[in-house]
Amino acid sequence: MCYTDYVYNYIKGQITEIFASTIIIETGGIGYEVNATADLLASVKLGENSSVYVYLQVKEDSHILYGFSNAAERALFLQLINNVSGVGAKSALTMLSIGAGSLLAAISKEDVSAIAAVKGISRKTAEKVILELRGKLPAAESSEAVDAVFGLVNLGLSRSEALSVIKSIETTGKTAEQIISAALKARRS
Repeated sequence: MCYTDYVYNYIKGQITEIFASTIIIETGGIGYEVNATADLLASVKLGENSSVYVYLQVKEDSHILYGFSNAAERALFLQLINNVSGVGAKSALTMLSIGAGSLLAAISKEDVSAIAAVKGISRKTAEKVILELRGKLPAAESSEAVDAVFGLVNLGLSRSEALSVIKSIETTGKTAEQIISAALKARRS
C-alpha cells in the first residue's frame, strides 16, 4: 500500500553530490537524497546553490524524494503516477528521461513508439499512458503550456476550463506567462 503526500514544494540548498540518478542537496545541515530526472541532473552543478522542485512519496517502509527541474515536469510526473494504472514513480521518472516536452508531444501525437523507445518502458505501458492521458494534458511541444494550466488553475479556473482555453489559443514559442495572459484574454472575449 502506498500513501502519497505532497508536503514539500521545493528544497533550496547546495548540491553536495551528483550521482547517475540521484543528487544530494544540503539545506539546514541536512543532506537530502533526491531521485532526479535527467533534466534536473543536467541542470545542477556540484557546489552550487539550487532550488529543486520535489515530490515526497510516503510508503509504509520508506520516504522517497523525487526531484524535478521545474514545476511543469513535476506536474507531468504526478499525472503519470496518479492517472495511469500500473505506472509508478520509477517508471514515470524513466519516461521523463526523454524530457517533459518530448513526452508531452508523444502523448498528444499518440506516438506509442516514442514512449516505448525509452529503455524499460514496454509498448503496452506506452499505449496505456496515451490512452489514460490523451486529452488531459495540453498539446504542447514544451512544458510552458503545462505551467500555464497550473497557473490558470491557481487563478481560479477549473482544470477542464484551463485546458479548454489553452487548446483554443496558439502556444508555440510562448512563455507560460504569455500563454496565461492570452488565455485570460481569450476567456474574456
